Amino acid sequence: MNVPLTPAFLLGAGLDEWALLGVIAFLLFGPKRLPEIARTIGRTLEKIRRAADDFRQQVEHLDDPPQPVVPRPVFPVAAKDTAASLNAPSTQEAAPVVPSSTPHPGA
Repeated sequence: MNVPLTPAFLLGAGLDEWALLGVIAFLLFGPKRLPEIARTIGRTLEKIRRAADDFRQQVEHLDDPPQPVVPRPVFPVAAKDTAASLNAPSTQEAAPVVPSSTPHPGA
């Protein structure tokens, strides 16, 4: 059942009731804070809508057979060797950098 989430659905109010609520909100909060409040309400309604959709999808898929879990291969010896090689001090010395006396061909 897909019921649209509209203001009339939320409170069973008609257009005139919503207009009256809008005027009262305008008088209480003023023109500067009213857009911020409307944005917050819109974001909250969107989060509720997403949560309801996620819940509906989970309920619809309760009867589906479970997906098989494919285990990932684990190579403990390779992992141990890699960790040891990363932590071990280097036995090779870096070759010294010698500047060449000839200019680079592209220079």
